[in-house]
Amino acid sequence: MRFKKNIITGELAKGTSWLTLGNVVSRLLGAIYVIPWTLMLGILSLQANTLFGKGYNVYQLFLMMSTVGLPSAVAKYTSVLVGKEKDLFLEKAFQLSLFSGLLFGVIFWILAPILAVGDINLIPVLHSLVPAVIIFPFLSVLRGKFQGQLDMEILAKSDIIEQLIRIVYMLLSAFSILDIFHGNWVNVVIQSTFAAFIGALAAIIYLLYKLYFSRSEQIHLFSKSKLSKNSSFANSFKSFLPIVKQSIPFVFIGGFLTFYQWIDQYTFFPLMRIFYPDFPQIQLEDIFGRFNFNANKLIMLIVSLAMSVASTILPIISKNSSNLKETRNSIARGIKMLIAIISPSALIMYALAKPIYIIFYGKYGSLQDFVPIVQVSALLSVFMSSAMLLAMILQGIGKTRVVIKAIIYGIIFKILFQPFLIIAFPMLGAMMATFVGLIVSTVTMFVFIEINYHVSQDVEAGFLCSTFVSSIIMFALVCISDYFIQLFVSDSRIGQFLPCLISSLIGLFIIIKCYKTNGILDEILTK
Repeated sequence: MRFKKNIITGELAKGTSWLTLGNVVSRLLGAIYVIPWTLMLGILSLQANTLFGKGYNVYQLFLMMSTVGLPSAVAKYTSVLVGKEKDLFLEKAFQLSLFSGLLFGVIFWILAPILAVGDINLIPVLHSLVPAVIIFPFLSVLRGKFQGQLDMEILAKSDIIEQLIRIVYMLLSAFSILDIFHGNWVNVVIQSTFAAFIGALAAIIYLLYKLYFSRSEQIHLFSKSKLSKNSSFANSFKSFLPIVKQSIPFVFIGGFLTFYQWIDQYTFFPLMRIFYPDFPQIQLEDIFGRFNFNANKLIMLIVSLAMSVASTILPIISKNSSNLKETRNSIARGIKMLIAIISPSALIMYALAKPIYIIFYGKYGSLQDFVPIVQVSALLSVFMSSAMLLAMILQGIGKTRVVIKAIIYGIIFKILFQPFLIIAFPMLGAMMATFVGLIVSTVTMFVFIEINYHVSQDVEAGFLCSTFVSSIIMFALVCISDYFIQLFVSDSRIGQFLPCLISSLIGLFIIIKCYKTNGILDEILTK
């Protein structure tokens, strides 16, 4: 019995490692492609990035709606059903995925002109994302099947393949349009968003290949078998709809940052036209692109890294949810891991805002056009990560309603503060409103956790003090290093690579040394 338990534990650990690797690699690929892509577009890259981001903001919501509940339902039943019942269930799941994809794809296509809100360039971009919406539910079912079998390695590889093929298509299409056919930047964006379909298709082909050559089973996705009303599968399939309904809150929670981007996309431009009518449209597009897409993509590297590491504690929280002491200890450890990772990461990005942004997006405009945006975003990543971690913790202990309320409160505060902060800070106001919303959500969730689990007892003041002092020391030395190196380099991408590399390595060395000296490293790794 103990041997079997050890095998399961080992599989979970291996699966977590693969998922973490897949998530981090996918995020890195999703950020690194920006460098050659923007180099090809040159000064037009900011407009192109803005259009790309506006398209993806809309696309992500439709993607969430079209796949709602499918991965979790398939993962659940794949792990409990066997033989013919499993085949029949998967057959119905795949059919449902095709129906859902087509339904939301058609809705997306029809609503595209309305969702574009007068931006004629955005309509073809949204239309180019429809094929991805159509096939993604099918991909989600495939991934749900492998997840149910704990084949996390295959799952992670499919994520990497999807991202890699998408990026290759983006870069090749951009090169062909600009350098061979001498097309315009809008066509580059259209093909770059269509690349989401190409990447998803590549992942489907890979998963179908693994499925076909699976030694353990041969699944017939669309068999002609008829379903008996009295079969146990029929009874289990009746539970499919409730599972989908139960999954809706989880989809809402997982995609709440998308709602913040939606609020910005559909309120920033009208509010700026009201309060600052002298701002030209192209300047508004530039500001929006910098904070809503460019800076957001950079900080998601920090958020995904923090969440990948901190989320390794969540299975333990779910397992021990009935044990108050163990749950409190696990929650406290997750919070400490997050603080130890996010504090130096955010401060490094804050200190190196200039070189990081220029390396990825180039210097098109003055430093004041983008450095403050990246710096505020770096601080914002602290509350993004905190809100996401606390939401994951509360879901793990079955308090989903608390999370939903906290997120709704945050969104309401974001909407209420948006006009006032845009009046006060035209370039940073929308981000500051997001700050307010995330702080409200984070505080709401933490107060609930503290009242019920008293986690502050296990998050020692000494640990917090050591972490923050270490981070401040690192921040000061990184700032000094960057300042002196900047005296000898240009503001080009190549010139800014040197201060970014040297200063970040100095920061990494200092924080590891400080953490090791203070015992923080041992505590978060071994406790």
